[in-house]
Amino acid sequence: LLPSGQILVNADAETLKQVEQVLQAVRTKSVAAAPRVALRYWGVLGVGQTPAAKNVGSPPPAILNDVLSELRRVHGEAAFRVIGTAAVTTNSGQYGEVKGATLSVAQTVYVQGDTLNANVSMELAGQVPSPPQGPIVTGPFGNSNVPFGNLQLSTTLKRGEFVVLGENHVQAGQLDGPVFFIVPWEE
Repeated sequence: LLPSGQILVNADAETLKQVEQVLQAVRTKSVAAAPRVALRYWGVLGVGQTPAAKNVGSPPPAILNDVLSELRRVHGEAAFRVIGTAAVTTNSGQYGEVKGATLSVAQTVYVQGDTLNANVSMELAGQVPSPPQGPIVTGPFGNSNVPFGNLQLSTTLKRGEFVVLGENHVQAGQLDGPVFFIVPWEE
C-alpha cells in the first residue's frame, strides 16, 4: 500500500492481467443504494361498548379495517381504539428508533425483493386520557411505572401484508381489554 492509497501489485505479467480484469469488472459494476423502508406501527386496544371506553384513544383509520375485521372474527365483537402509533423510516440494514408519548419503536429491517426481515422492539406506555374522569392509567416511559405492554421479535413481512406482531391484555382503571401491536409493510 503506497502512501497515496494505491495498491502496488508486484507480480508476473499473467497475474497482472488477471488483476486488471478484476479491477475492470469492479469499475463496470454499479452498486444500488439500499432500499428505504417506512413502517407505521399501531397499538390498538379492544374495548367494550361502555361510553367511557369509547373515549379512550382515537378511532382506528380505515387502513386497519381488514385487520380489525379479522381480530373480531378471532376474538368476538369488539370496538377498537388506537392508543399509540409511530412511524420509523430506515434504509435496509440500518437501525432506527422513535420514542413517543405512548408508543416507542426500534427497528432494523432487511429488504430482499418483496420480503422484509425485521427486528422490532416496541413499548406501549404513557397516559391515556378518558374525559371527564381524567387520566385512567399512567405508565410513562422510564423505570417508574409498568407499561401497557412491550415486545421484541424478529419477523418476516411480505409487501402489502399486515401483521399482528403481538397481543397483550390491559386491565387498569376503566381500561380492560386486549392490546394488539400491528404493522403493515405497505406497497
